Amino acid sequence: MPDIMHLLKIRVSAERVYEALTTVEGIRKWWTRDAALDPFVGGTGRFHQRDAVTAIRIDELNPPLRIVWTTVASNAPGGWEGTTISFDLRAEHNGTVLLLTHKGFPRADEEYAAMTMGWACRLVSLHLYLETGRGALSGNGTRPTRRD
Repeated sequence: MPDIMHLLKIRVSAERVYEALTTVEGIRKWWTRDAALDPFVGGTGRFHQRDAVTAIRIDELNPPLRIVWTTVASNAPGGWEGTTISFDLRAEHNGTVLLLTHKGFPRADEEYAAMTMGWACRLVSLHLYLETGRGALSGNGTRPTRRD
């Protein structure tokens, strides 16, 4: 099964990155404003973008080092349901290294390629939010924010 992996260096503490990934306020700043999240192991999350709705279960929270979600339902193209999303954080001088791994896709095809790009865009937004205070997504997370 193919996996998506992205590595990102962010010039903020691991605690700040962890907070952006584990609180509804944080998720709404970089991913989608239409989000709900119960921030505890066994809790659930729901993220809505365009016509896609994804529901997750929180399987692991190890502050500020690791977060693991399982996708329990999704109508997103490409087969998100049953996949596992993990965020591994490592403090490094002047910041944090984030490794995103999204595992369990049935095949590498055009939808998989689009999901890989989608995660890259979301991580750029996370990076901008954490380093500048403003993510690249606005509204329900479907349009770039205008920067003047």
